[in-house]
Amino acid sequence: MPKSPRFVSHIATLRHTAGFTQRALAETVGVTENTIANWEKGSLDWLYKVAVLCELLDCVPIDLTQNFRSLREKQALTQLQLALEIEVTENTVANWEKGNFDWANKAVKLCQALNCQVDDLYDAIPVIKSDKEKAAAQPVKKTTKRSSLEKPQKPMFHWLHRLHGEKS
Repeated sequence: MPKSPRFVSHIATLRHTAGFTQRALAETVGVTENTIANWEKGSLDWLYKVAVLCELLDCVPIDLTQNFRSLREKQALTQLQLALEIEVTENTVANWEKGNFDWANKAVKLCQALNCQVDDLYDAIPVIKSDKEKAAAQPVKKTTKRSSLEKPQKPMFHWLHRLHGEKS
């Protein structure tokens, strides 16, 4: 798994739209109000792992909490291969398979409460390391302006391919 990107959180906007206070959302998800505040500031590495796991295992977050081992085996991945791919220990993967997957449950509860998908909660900004990568990431100047009323298209997981160094 590539280094976790920086995140732009959409949780506050989704929370307001759903009519939750930070305290009410925290109680619904089973976390502290401070945790919700940190998520809204972009502390979302755990959520990135859920998204990457769902991409690797071709599933949705609730599947992770119900049949993690069968999802891994379906993709013909050993515990070690999956652990190396997402930069955790093999023991961590084994614990997930035993049901110790609290943070995936939080992702499910958060998405249910806010009536959204995981990728609606944030935008990921890849961490750029080399000058070559910086040059490749420079925005292309557009010759036409987008209407201020036109909503930009939300990226799904196409950025994962760039983070892995693959061409999309």
